[in-house]
Amino acid sequence: MLKLKCSIFKQVSEMTDQEFSIEQFDEAGDAAFRVTAENLEALFAACGHALSKLIFPFERTGGPLKEQVLALHSSLLVDFLSELIFLFDSQALISREFQFQVHVREEQVQLVGQVHGFSLPPVGPGEQLLGFVPKGVSYHLLEVEETEKGWSAQFVLDG
Repeated sequence: MLKLKCSIFKQVSEMTDQEFSIEQFDEAGDAAFRVTAENLEALFAACGHALSKLIFPFERTGGPLKEQVLALHSSLLVDFLSELIFLFDSQALISREFQFQVHVREEQVQLVGQVHGFSLPPVGPGEQLLGFVPKGVSYHLLEVEETEKGWSAQFVLDG
């Protein structure tokens, strides 16, 4: 069951059947999160949901669902979140569904998956559709670790 500690994540529970929790905390004016999940795939999906709901904290609006295929290697969490920020910046893509497979070969971890989302429609003058739009992912306070109950991550998004 999904544990929610911040109001912007109310709709996340309807988007996934994986178990995770997302907690937002204050870090010097930037957006910071602690995320826990039952497995590594669910952890990355939860981190993606945290970023997406931060950027677009509203019900879905916009065009048809799009799909992006990702293959990430070292520094997986920073690479993944940076890719989501790039997809938003370049295509106005709001990610809403995540499917991942983690491959471990000779101590090298690779994340392969699909991100499904939608592009925001054009907005008129004075209209505001967005929440906090991060410029990047910081290595400050970055943690990804396996715990007795699954996996946890902590990350900071720079504004």
